[in-house]
Amino acid sequence: MMLKQHTWPGNVRELKNCIERAYILCDAVLELAPLIPGGAARDGEPNGDRERLNIRVGSRIHDMERSLIEATLDYFKGNKRRAADALGCSLKTLYNKLNGYSQNQECANS
Repeated sequence: MMLKQHTWPGNVRELKNCIERAYILCDAVLELAPLIPGGAARDGEPNGDRERLNIRVGSRIHDMERSLIEATLDYFKGNKRRAADALGCSLKTLYNKLNGYSQNQECANS
């Protein structure tokens, strides 16, 4: 929920830096809320487990970013435009990321 609420003025670069910093500072469960500027939850907004993303310590940053994007797409039931808005990136950037993931998958299967 916190990731959706932040406007991400730095777009994907700011999001990536936030995730990298969280990864470096975390001990077990990755809590992103304290790392987001102005990261307090909005009043009246639910903060259920559906909006929580657990990332294992030692995960590669590329894998964490992919997990975040996939979880956001799941949350918005595959609506890429809404997912891109929530992630603070352009729709084109989201498509580029997704295409990169599918190309990496094809290479791994070869």
